[in-house]
Amino acid sequence: MHKSVSRDHLISLAERIQDAQDLGEDYSALLAELQEHLPYPEVGDLFFGDYSADCIVDFSLKWQAE
Repeated sequence: MHKSVSRDHLISLAERIQDAQDLGEDYSALLAELQEHLPYPEVGDLFFGDYSADCIVDFSLKWQAE
């Protein structure tokens, strides 16, 4: 089960991941934290596209397994 946190907190985490990616820093702990709050199983893959942090979070929150 995914822990409930605010959308703003999730977006902040996603922005921190994007910043770390841009700087070539390790973001694995941030990604693990974000993943535990979102139902989309491969949220990390979305960071390799040209998506905003809020787009990544919103897509992941609305995703449902079929």
